Amino acid sequence: MAENIELTVQERAENELLNDAIAYAAVMHRSGLRKGTTMPYIVHPLEVMHILEVMTGDKHLMAAGVLHDVVEDTDATIEDVYAKFGDDIGTLVEGHTEKHKKDPWEKRKEEALTHLAQADEREQKLVLADKLANMRAIARDYAKYGENLWQRFKRGKDIQSWYYHAAVKAMSDLEFDAEAAPFYKEFEDKVNQVFGDKG
Repeated sequence: MAENIELTVQERAENELLNDAIAYAAVMHRSGLRKGTTMPYIVHPLEVMHILEVMTGDKHLMAAGVLHDVVEDTDATIEDVYAKFGDDIGTLVEGHTEKHKKDPWEKRKEEALTHLAQADEREQKLVLADKLANMRAIARDYAKYGENLWQRFKRGKDIQSWYYHAAVKAMSDLEFDAEAAPFYKEFEDKVNQVFGDKG
């Protein structure tokens, strides 16, 4: 039985906003699948949101977590996100959205890594939650499929290794953040487990 907890006006508004973000993401991603699987894509944004809930409890950051791929992967625009969810969530989603989708993969990732290294703590936590969710899935599937796993990606293991090791380095300040440190360590460990320790 649920406890009868009195919410403040702000808490109610934040919960409504988070519920709206979950519903919007579910609708926008409804036809998407996780790469190389039959799993509905929405499972990934929900995991990112859950990691942020455990990490910070910041409901705007959680909303940005569940919305982080809507602009890149659906018909949603960044203007839609700002209009529906406000400037704070819009700014977080925009910071985590690749700007030039038609550029080569390597160039887009280099730009994202440069941005990430200069991003503020909240945006880095958003990216950490996303990358950790990805690495959990990669580590699980790598244990199951071995080297055949890399066939589902546009780039092979060596390039993926470069990217994920660079992400570990770009977010290294989070190692000293009390909220993020356990998640950063898990991310670093999974990157080293799958790709080898670059020391």
